[in-house]
Amino acid sequence: MTEQGKFSLKQQRRNRSAWWRYGAIALLLLGIALRLYHLDYKVYWLDEAYTSLRLSGHTRAEFEQTVFTGDVVDWATLQRYQHPSPNKTLGDTLHSIAAEEPQLTPLYFVLTYGWITLFGHSITAIRSLAVLFSLLAFPCLWWLCRELFPAAKTAWMAVAIFAVAPLHLLYAQEARPYSLWTLTILLSGATFLWAIRTKAPWHWAIYALTVSLGLYTQLLFALVAIAHGLYLFLLCRHSTSNPQSAQSARNPQSAQSPRSAHPTVPYLLATLTACLPLAPWLAILTSNLDQAQARISSLDESSSLSAVFNQWLVNTGRGLLGVDLGPVNLLLLVGVGYALLVFYRTAPRPAALFVLSLAGVSFLSLAVPDLLLGGDRSTRIRYLIPAYLAVQLALTQVFSTQVLTIARRNAMRRQRGWQLGLALLLSVSLGVGLISAQSRVWWNKSVPRSSYYLPVSSIINQGDRPLVISDRRPIDLLALSYWLDDDVKFQLIFPPQTLAVAPGFAPIFLLNASNRLKKNLAQQGYGLTLRYTDDHAPKAERERLWQLSLKSNAKSNAIVER
Repeated sequence: MTEQGKFSLKQQRRNRSAWWRYGAIALLLLGIALRLYHLDYKVYWLDEAYTSLRLSGHTRAEFEQTVFTGDVVDWATLQRYQHPSPNKTLGDTLHSIAAEEPQLTPLYFVLTYGWITLFGHSITAIRSLAVLFSLLAFPCLWWLCRELFPAAKTAWMAVAIFAVAPLHLLYAQEARPYSLWTLTILLSGATFLWAIRTKAPWHWAIYALTVSLGLYTQLLFALVAIAHGLYLFLLCRHSTSNPQSAQSARNPQSAQSPRSAHPTVPYLLATLTACLPLAPWLAILTSNLDQAQARISSLDESSSLSAVFNQWLVNTGRGLLGVDLGPVNLLLLVGVGYALLVFYRTAPRPAALFVLSLAGVSFLSLAVPDLLLGGDRSTRIRYLIPAYLAVQLALTQVFSTQVLTIARRNAMRRQRGWQLGLALLLSVSLGVGLISAQSRVWWNKSVPRSSYYLPVSSIINQGDRPLVISDRRPIDLLALSYWLDDDVKFQLIFPPQTLAVAPGFAPIFLLNASNRLKKNLAQQGYGLTLRYTDDHAPKAERERLWQLSLKSNAKSNAIVER
């Protein structure tokens, strides 16, 4: 090639990189806008109501003992368990978590408690902290990509994909620890590779701090730390057998061929140091292990292999494009598998080992127990955030090398295929993000559990003196209360209490009532009219709302024995 031709090729590469950088910045700005848009628009669902209950300093037991007495209580009484109480402190919040959900490490709740103390306890205020964590993830993502890959264009590709990825958009607007977990995963990965590269002891100390923060955010972060250890083991074997091919332009640590030079000891010391601050919470978890097991018992419920495999396919569409694609999920999974194969063949070997270790450990640690013992741990998409981040990092490298390079003539058709794939990924992700931003309920809010909030609350709010009776699902009732008017009254019981339906209210509704309660009310002379059927819910839960009417031969103070 002539000097002029070489100059022209370099100029084309510069132009393509510049245009892509501008496009990535535009997508970043769109992603930031979507994270901030309509923060209070989506339903404040069950899990978020649990967050507010913890922040209030009350426990679920206190709520049930105070409110589920059979006496009439008002809307403000329910909301008292969703707002910080003047006589409650951060210590009460920690006690609430330790007593009822010790499997949740408390960093997110501590930070959120401080946040709402400064900015108020509205839905917008509580969710805005999750948005902040999601925005802080961008510089961590950039740093991680610069540690993994030699070219800056790969980091820009990662920013573009992450900015509009529906998975991160949705969890950025949820009052739960998931965006903080994403932040700690990226930050710990970047500091880990940084410490290996520089070999500085204080860099390993910073890595230990990020691991400790990750563990106090989510106990499943332990899988991320294990993945880092697996990466070191694989890198050690690779660098020993291939000392020349292990080298990377951006990662000089990969050139450490002698086993003795490998940073295994600093990693082990840093990880052990990171685990020490977790000891007090592990003691709390051990002492309340029965409560923790009860809270996660649903993960052990038996599921058929076909149901598990089908949910994996559904999660492929949701995790990468934000929507269930039906039969196309399988095609998407095949495409992702091919992209991972290309990534393994073309990426610098240290980067490939890091990304695939993260994906493999985080997914297989949940999937294998499901396959061998039963359960659906690996079908909960929020538990697989490390795996989805790893897949997105792999796609980042593949797209940046296959799309942003100047291809030879015999490779132009293949490059057009990758360009089409990137265009589809970004356009579908952005489209889903725009649509979900206008939707009250999306799959991350559990459509079977929360889609009825709006229609049911609309029916109840139409009454002049509405009374809501219920004997089940107390936290669902707290979540629903955000959509009810403040003049709605409640009469709530648990067995073996008896209920005297309070006079002076109309209409009277049964919400999520047990069959036994409905049967006993009917026996006491009350007519039952089904007002709302939830087609999204499991069959046993579809009859969400009933309206009571007193038959002429029944007394208004009929007593219903549970």
